Amino acid sequence: MEKYEKLILKRFENFDSKNPIESFKKLWRDEEKFISHIYKRKGLGHITDEYDYLEKTLKCLANTKKIDIAIYQKSWNNIYYEAKTESWAVIFNESGELMTSYKIETNMPHFQEVHKNANIFKKGVENGLQRDFEKIYNTFKNNTK
Repeated sequence: MEKYEKLILKRFENFDSKNPIESFKKLWRDEEKFISHIYKRKGLGHITDEYDYLEKTLKCLANTKKIDIAIYQKSWNNIYYEAKTESWAVIFNESGELMTSYKIETNMPHFQEVHKNANIFKKGVENGLQRDFEKIYNTFKNNTK
């Protein structure tokens, strides 16, 4: 497992499916970023509330088959998870912090276009990591029914 994937998964270690929104907030760089993304996604009509946002984020991670890693020399590296079947993407930074989670729309530039000054590496998601995300997603879904 790549070091980035380990850092991302480490941030999920204390994810509490009984208190999912508080746990979701802690995945972000800071609570202000979390709140601004909630307002933005709600304003765009992509989510209904924090639970919907969390569900779409976790579902994307559970269904991602490949990731793109943008490596920069003098900036933060970005790790991009995309679930084409869900039309959703999630981006983490090199420290494993959640940077954004969003609906993929046809008119928006793709990750590779946005990060054209970076070295982009594509790789499949490790089976263990995908199973971990599936477990987190399924636990969340079972606890919110």
